[in-house]
Amino acid sequence: MSKDSSILLVGLGAIGSVMLARFNKKKYTVTCLSTEKGTKLIQNQGLSVKLADEEIPQLQNCEIYSILPEDMEFDICIITAKSWANREIVEEIGSNLSFNSSILLFQNGIKIEEPFLKNDNQFIVTRALTSLAAIREKENLAVEANIGETRIGGVNHQNDQVIKFWNNILTDIGLNIKISNDILKDIWLKSIVNCAVLPLGAITGLKNGEIIQDRILNTIIHNIIYEILTTIKDEIAITFDEAYDLVDAIVKQTSDHKCSMLQDIEKGVKTEIDTLNRKIVEIGREKNIATPINRKLTEIIKQMSEESMPRELAIIELRTLT
Repeated sequence: MSKDSSILLVGLGAIGSVMLARFNKKKYTVTCLSTEKGTKLIQNQGLSVKLADEEIPQLQNCEIYSILPEDMEFDICIITAKSWANREIVEEIGSNLSFNSSILLFQNGIKIEEPFLKNDNQFIVTRALTSLAAIREKENLAVEANIGETRIGGVNHQNDQVIKFWNNILTDIGLNIKISNDILKDIWLKSIVNCAVLPLGAITGLKNGEIIQDRILNTIIHNIIYEILTTIKDEIAITFDEAYDLVDAIVKQTSDHKCSMLQDIEKGVKTEIDTLNRKIVEIGREKNIATPINRKLTEIIKQMSEESMPRELAIIELRTLT
């Protein structure tokens, strides 16, 4: 197997496309892995991306595969695909990664790193928690809405050189990077934000800024936060104000943006509810802690994405939480 000097980028949704464009702009060599449908689309129509500081979309150079050739091996991998697919991803790319590959999970979700830690290889896993916002305006056009802030930290390591590498490379492509002093706490804080905002955006069809301004939805956000903090209080110390202040800050940064779960519902694709609110329900069940709000949000999103529940009915169901 030949060693490949390029970065393996797994997932070319809106965020993955923006990452590719930023790497291309700085002349990095990137190999992309996408679904069969996505790969064929890009091979036939190309991929254009408009970054936040650009006036018009730019056509991207993209070496893309739906299945990696067996003779490719990578030391560096960034995963931007939806986190619910991580078990399949590690099975698919495991043989193409070196024994101690450095993997950056640029994804949402709770305990999403577990499939990579259970692998026989000694992958060095780092998480990136981002408020970078992007939207897929067309099947082959992604638009970056906001750079936001991205926090990074080691999941199964405290290797300063690895963190320095990711900090340098992500800063070089123009992202606003902060090195986390407590990655576990930051993971939970970002997950609380996602659990509070994403399902409400998906159910109501509102942009982020509209969600926080709605008095009823804001009350639901408060209740979601309290329920999650009660569920995880034996694992991590987070105050309500810490959690709500981050919700407020990220929503204001992305006020005109449709959240990723709303985009998924509109496209008719699987959402990340299983690695967010449903995960809270599972943790609560293990601890004999009731999580009725997160359970209800999970049920509504599942019905919308899997059973085509109309938004009008979903909103009626949401009102039962008030």
